[in-house]
Parts: sequence; structure tokens; C-alpha cells
Amino acid sequence: RDAGLDPRKSPATPATDDAEFADPYGVPLLPQLLAAAERNYRRSRRGLVRKLEGEVNRLHELLLAQQQGEADRLHEQKLSALAELAAGAGHEINTPLAVISGQAQLLQQRIDDPDVIKSLQTIVTQTRRVHEILTDMMGFARPPKPAPQVFDLALVARDAVAAIRESAGDRTVEIDVPEAFVAYADPRQTRGILNNLLRNSLEAVGADGWIRVTGGDAPDGRLRLAVEDSAGGPDAEFLDHLFDPFFSGRPAGRGRGLGLPTAWRLARQQGGDVRFEPALNGPAQFVILLPRAEAFTPGRMTA
Repeated sequence: RDAGLDPRKSPATPATDDAEFADPYGVPLLPQLLAAAERNYRRSRRGLVRKLEGEVNRLHELLLAQQQGEADRLHEQKLSALAELAAGAGHEINTPLAVISGQAQLLQQRIDDPDVIKSLQTIVTQTRRVHEILTDMMGFARPPKPAPQVFDLALVARDAVAAIRESAGDRTVEIDVPEAFVAYADPRQTRGILNNLLRNSLEAVGADGWIRVTGGDAPDGRLRLAVEDSAGGPDAEFLDHLFDPFFSGRPAGRGRGLGLPTAWRLARQQGGDVRFEPALNGPAQFVILLPRAEAFTPGRMTA
């Protein structure tokens, strides 16, 4: 080993005097350049983060829209299958039902025993009740084809509210719909939709409750007619089944469970919708959405 070399220093790194290195912070403009570079780096990162956050939000919205679309599609397929079943069952049941009712009425004319006549009348009454249920079921399963036209939705809403007031008793029924609220749909079916929602609210509220109908514009450009009441809406456990046929959250015997599904089906077949909208700081609403008349060729208005 060469005795002239310091073993603590590598031959590849010769010793130098520290005085030869200048303080980098003493170099003119270097601190400012370094600070500017750091700011640019942080700014570029913030822009990238914002862009990525925007992409994540967009993908989340697309996912929610797809999930909602799939849920709506499956619900519609389920209701279509139930409708076909209900239509077939209704047709098959009506025929023997008519025979039973006819035979019971024939026996009433031939028998003098009051007790037997009373029993036969019970049979006739119950067969008529079953027939009414089947009629409602067929109305859901195979509703008439809509005949859309331009009409004032406000007039239809006021007529429906006036009709429900007769059976409202002490319950208050109010309406706040703008004038010339012009829709393009089937006015008769629209009145049926609104009647179903009003009856649903009437059965839900107490003796001193209230019902309110309001109208306005929906975010998607359609007309929005909302029916709200003081009952506060259905329980959370019922929300997934509100538009299922024969489902009723009320005690047995108080509802057939066809009002909301029929309203939904009538609205959907003419380009509209019926949905339940929970509210955080207000009464829950059942909302009717219908096409606006401006989207179609203007025609003669009707009520």
C-alpha cells in the first residue's frame, strides 16, 4: 500500500477545500427559481387531482344511472310478466264467475225460503265483488291504448280534486297548479292516474289530515304534478314494493294494492312516470311526470 495515501480517503475522490463550494442560496435568483418550480409542481398536481376527482365523480354518476336504469328495466319486466299472468287469470276466472252468479240469481227466482234467498244473495254480492277486483286487475294488466292529445293538465287536476273532496270529510284537500299547464298525454288516463294517487293519500291520512296537489316543471323538461299529504309517506320497509301489484301497506281489507301499480303503468305507456319522492324537511310526495305539449305539434286543447 502506498504510504503517501490517506486510507480514509478514496483515490477516486480527491480531497478538496470546502471553501471552493458556494452557498446555493447565495446564487442570484436561484431561491426564487426553486420556489417557482415548487409552486408550478404543486399547481400541476392540484390540476391533475381535480381532473381525476372529476372523472371519479362522472364515473360514479354513470354507475348510479346505469344501476337505476337496470332497476327500472327489471321492475318493468317484472310488472309485465305479472300483467300477463293477471290478464290470463282474469279471463279464465270471469267465465265461471259469471256462471255462478247467473245460477244463483236463477235460484233466487225459484225458491221461496227467505234464508236460502239471503244466502244466494250473498253469493251474488261476493261474485260481483270478485268481478270488480278482476276488472281492476285487467285495468292494470291490459290498460287501454292511450290517445294522447294536447290538454290543460290544471283543469284535469282541479276536476280530480273536486271529485275527491266529496269523500274527504273533514280532511283538507288543496290544489296549487299553474294556469295553462299544458300536457301531451291521454287526459282520461291522466285523470285516472291522479284519482289513484288521491285515493291513496285519502286512505293514508287521518280524519283531520290534509292533501295538497302542486304543479311545476321537472328538471328533465316534463311537467310535474305532485300529490303530498300529512301522513308522512310509507314506511321504509315498503319502499321497494310500492308499485308491486297486490301489495298494500295498510291492514287487510283496506286496499287491493292495484292503485299505485295501475297509475304507474298508465303513466309509463304514454311517455310519463309515477314515482315516490321522499323529503327530508317536508311531506313525502307521489309525483306524476308527463310530456310537455311544446314537444309535439300543437293541437286542440281539451279537458
